[in-house]
Amino acid sequence: MHIALDASDLASERLDGTTVYAQALLPRLATELASRSHDVTIFTPAALPGRFPPSGRIHLAVLPGRRFWTQTVLSRALFHVAPEILFLPIQTVPFYRPRRLKVVATVHDLDFLEYPEMFSIQHRVLLRWFTRVVARSATSIIAVSETTKRAVMQRYGRVADDIDVVPHGIDRGRFHVPTPSERSEAAVRRRTKY
Repeated sequence: MHIALDASDLASERLDGTTVYAQALLPRLATELASRSHDVTIFTPAALPGRFPPSGRIHLAVLPGRRFWTQTVLSRALFHVAPEILFLPIQTVPFYRPRRLKVVATVHDLDFLEYPEMFSIQHRVLLRWFTRVVARSATSIIAVSETTKRAVMQRYGRVADDIDVVPHGIDRGRFHVPTPSERSEAAVRRRTKY
């Protein structure tokens, strides 16, 4: 099977929750898919040196572009490359895409509706439009919590069977229960600090 991944967030200079999610998930997902004999095309607007391990099944497609990249550049590329599935780690979907293409998109939250004062008018408008397109047209939606799943169902009328809850993961290299030796080292550092 040929699976495409939207890695446009990795080419962004901003660092927010969705970018961290994409940074952690996409290289692992590409490696896992390739290990299961799937061909993987990673679409990005800029080169991503060292982000993805070399593999004969993983292909990086650098498609330069800026504004509305997913809606313009990625949309055109999907007709030429013709993957069977497209995964988007952010809540957007190319409006124009091949009819038989299956689309899986992640919806992180609907905070722009619940707390509009936290967003600029421009971001609220874009998030409303993009999320509505995801909710109405994605083949499957990944919600990061049961609360997000219920909100998508209530706000957009999506049925429960089309939404899978997959919580954000934990970087166990950074966040873990300290071993006894780590606790001991931390205690020594605290004592010497004061």
